[in-house]
Amino acid sequence: INILGPTVKLIPLHTNNNENLVGKTVYLTGFGAINDMNVIPKRLRVAILHVDNYTGCFDNPPPNNSEICAASSLSEGKACRGDSGGPLVFLKKKKYYQVGLTSHLALLPICRLKYNNSVHTRVSAYISWISSVTGVNFFRPKKQRNSS
Repeated sequence: INILGPTVKLIPLHTNNNENLVGKTVYLTGFGAINDMNVIPKRLRVAILHVDNYTGCFDNPPPNNSEICAASSLSEGKACRGDSGGPLVFLKKKKYYQVGLTSHLALLPICRLKYNNSVHTRVSAYISWISSVTGVNFFRPKKQRNSS
């Protein structure tokens, strides 16, 4: 079954685990609850988040730069129950890349708190493992130019 079409496309994975993402705008999409009463949306929703310093989510930084802490205002949307496993993407050079997978809320299981940031697994920290499992080479060598 091929589900790809005009509205369903593949997204490249972000591979640079050393890139500093703090301050970047990222987008979370999902069908997670839209409030703390567990109201589930009928349509896919988007939240606008901003990558925060680790201290916004953790007492100690995660090992190997393996997680992303993201903050947002209430009006921009928040991660909530049902969003876990969904993509976290960002725009770079007019192209979207998947930079993370939604994991959990940083402090409390309450979605609509302005200071409750969300934690996302950073895709680039696991890109070698993803490559070994899928057989996809995410580190293609750059094309060489003809020297003639």
